[in-house]
Amino acid sequence: MRSRSLLTKVGEIRFQRRYYRDQETGEQCFLLDEAMGLWPRRRYSPAVREMGLELAVETSFGVAGSF
Repeated sequence: MRSRSLLTKVGEIRFQRRYYRDQETGEQCFLLDEAMGLWPRRRYSPAVREMGLELAVETSFGVAGSF
């Protein structure tokens, strides 16, 4: 089990997930991360990422950066 922190719309959460390795190909992955649409080594949920993009498009860079 490996832990991960993630910033969501409701705050930061920390959870544990299993690391899987395909014995035939050697490919490794976190199935939970894939199912939730999480990118490797990113600390923000897809919803928070979307909020940031909306702020960047609708406001000036300085104002969006203050959130």
